[in-house]
Amino acid sequence: QFKENPEKVYGIGALSEYLDVNLPAFDVLKNNVEKDKIDYPLIDGRKLTAIEYPPVRFVLRPIFTERSMNQIYGSYGGGKTIFGLSCSMAMCSGQDFAGFKSELKVPTGYLESELPGDDFKDRRNSILQGYTDNNIPFNFDGHFTLTMDDLRMAGFKYGFDPIAVSSNLNNPDAKDYGRRGREHISTWVRNIEKKTGKKPFFFLDNITMLTEFDENRAQDWSPLTKWLIHEKNNGFANCFIHHPNKSTLKGGSSGSNAKERLLDTSIALEKLDHKHRFALGGNKNVQCKVSFDKGRNFAGSDWDKEFMLTMTEEGKWTKYPMLDKYDFLIIEGHNRGLSVDDMKEEFDDLKIAVKTIYKRLKKLKDMGVIKDETNR
Repeated sequence: QFKENPEKVYGIGALSEYLDVNLPAFDVLKNNVEKDKIDYPLIDGRKLTAIEYPPVRFVLRPIFTERSMNQIYGSYGGGKTIFGLSCSMAMCSGQDFAGFKSELKVPTGYLESELPGDDFKDRRNSILQGYTDNNIPFNFDGHFTLTMDDLRMAGFKYGFDPIAVSSNLNNPDAKDYGRRGREHISTWVRNIEKKTGKKPFFFLDNITMLTEFDENRAQDWSPLTKWLIHEKNNGFANCFIHHPNKSTLKGGSSGSNAKERLLDTSIALEKLDHKHRFALGGNKNVQCKVSFDKGRNFAGSDWDKEFMLTMTEEGKWTKYPMLDKYDFLIIEGHNRGLSVDDMKEEFDDLKIAVKTIYKRLKKLKDMGVIKDETNR
């Protein structure tokens, strides 16, 4: 038409009629253009006072809310998966965990990308044993899990699609190849919502296995963190599991610290060394120190104190305040049946007064760290 008679070139409607086809893409474009014309609202002080925003409730006070993005990270053997999985099981069952208070019972989804399904199930069963032994009801119908083996058995030959991939520095407009992986998880999370009628809290274990990007580049983290923030703002709170920077917790979690700026809570787990370990027996115990890099809802409070946490292979969790080398010597001496005077003579490193040993011994008994002789 343009070639034959440039003056008689009509609009999209005429083009649609001329071609005898519907052009729905134009309607979408037109609607988007109309949306872009909407101005941001003006909220002055009086209007802000009058606005009633949707409340944000705690799921597990004070670490997780129903609209939060969080992180658990730690060294190898520090108990990251057991800790995260225990949180998910407590949250879906409306149970307290490690001193954190359950205030909102929500379904949970735990995505495990590294462990074989049988190993993952074994860890779940160890935690579940603690529920059984203590007659604590566990909500099987509200706890959803997904492993590599589950995907392979369902026909996904290569398991999880990556949820973040390194962007092309030479082409800022390069396609986001992590989008498909994120869409799969978003669909999975919404399928949990459809089945339970409630928005779930989901865990991603772990970032290293689920991504193919340069962790040190903030640019590579951006699509992932924006997606997680979008999900939390839509009511799908989340927590990802990660590793420490250079095998130490002092440098925070691995990669760019840009991600930490956007987190609500960042929990660090560190495996206890041999000088600070309890004699728990068994082969599959968890013994770790728990501390907080960031606590948007509790920074500076009593909640913001590091503590020690243990779990036996039967799923019994015990929380302790931080103990020092003197406490452990006293515990060892007590378990060996030594008197305070014997401890002072036996341990050269127990360089505190006898009176102080008695005080510490009483404190350890009051905390339940050691049992009184009458109950042994």
